[in-house]
Amino acid sequence: MQTLLVFQSLWAMERRHADGYERSLEENIADIVAAGFDGISAHYTSRRDVVRLNEAIRGTGLKIEGVCFPRTVEDLRLTLELATDFPVSHIDLQADVRPRRIEDCLPLLDGWMRLAEETGVPVYIETHRHRITSDLLFTLDLLEHRPDLPLLADLSHYLVGREFAFPVEEESHAQIRRILDNAEAFHGRIGSCQQIQVEISFPHHRPWVDLFCGWWSYGFANWRTRASADAELVMTCELGPRPYAITRADGEDSTDRWAEALALRQMVRQLWVRAQTPRATGCPTCECRPSSRNERRPEGEIVLKAEPGRVFRIHFLDQLLDQLDVARIVADPVVEDDRRGRAFPLDHAVVEIRAHLARRGGDNAKTRFRGDKTKGALDLAHFMHLRRAHIVGVKQA
Repeated sequence: MQTLLVFQSLWAMERRHADGYERSLEENIADIVAAGFDGISAHYTSRRDVVRLNEAIRGTGLKIEGVCFPRTVEDLRLTLELATDFPVSHIDLQADVRPRRIEDCLPLLDGWMRLAEETGVPVYIETHRHRITSDLLFTLDLLEHRPDLPLLADLSHYLVGREFAFPVEEESHAQIRRILDNAEAFHGRIGSCQQIQVEISFPHHRPWVDLFCGWWSYGFANWRTRASADAELVMTCELGPRPYAITRADGEDSTDRWAEALALRQMVRQLWVRAQTPRATGCPTCECRPSSRNERRPEGEIVLKAEPGRVFRIHFLDQLLDQLDVARIVADPVVEDDRRGRAFPLDHAVVEIRAHLARRGGDNAKTRFRGDKTKGALDLAHFMHLRRAHIVGVKQA
């Protein structure tokens, strides 16, 4: 059966905070394993670094996306040798060249694909600024000459690089769909027409979340029509540190990127479940297709019922706000206060919870849940000071 694997980027684990402290590789790996990611994305350009990386993940079950930055055909050989000695799910090739003519690109692409075929290591060309695929239209021209070129789709680069009009016009949607038709893997980051990376937990960024949900839904469904029955699709959460991350006046991240990566993972898992047939555009919130009630799910995952108005509760809230953000993305739910006999949007509930946590000493990663956890399940009412609180689906499935 086809499977979605969600990786976490080691580059995205960098803090780059004012205090100068960085976690060790081993600490980052431990966090990634504990969070339940399926693999990691890491550079595959130095034998010493690759050996250390594989020693760090030994026994964890994590898989690897190897990243490289070749400028010539021969530059790829070392990465493929390393991938042969230390297996990877695939190689993410960021071509660090910028020819201005299509005919100058083709020998490079053909050479890289030839080496990949010789070694049996999957190599995907990432769509990335300041690379051979920097410009969307130029990349579309490349696909006209090499229609089977395997891509790794990071769509944030094209949205900001070409500064699409918003709402995005059908012409631009069609261009993105052409990229997705060749996508063999994905990088997960949500940007805007002006920013490479926006805070996905901010309510006013919901339109950008919806846009990427629609593109990824199409890409997942399209991939499923092309891939073998037992193939694995990799989506890497890649919410980068500054200057990718938007910062406050003090230079610190405006949000907890680790928490947002967990929310992003939940989001794409929900999209995967619904990726049965290709869709053109739009967020799947408009066409919510719930999973079978008997299907086994990870602990803490929000499950929506088919009928509008059916009540469900959220438990296992180690990542409360992340779960609520996913609920908002998936179903446009509301929070229902039984005691007071009223309902209000989930966005309001999130604001209330954050305000409550701030009163308890802040909402950063270290203090967010401290003092607010029990041994078992923890429900929304604990934070809202309600007798009971439910999340109610309001859209027909």
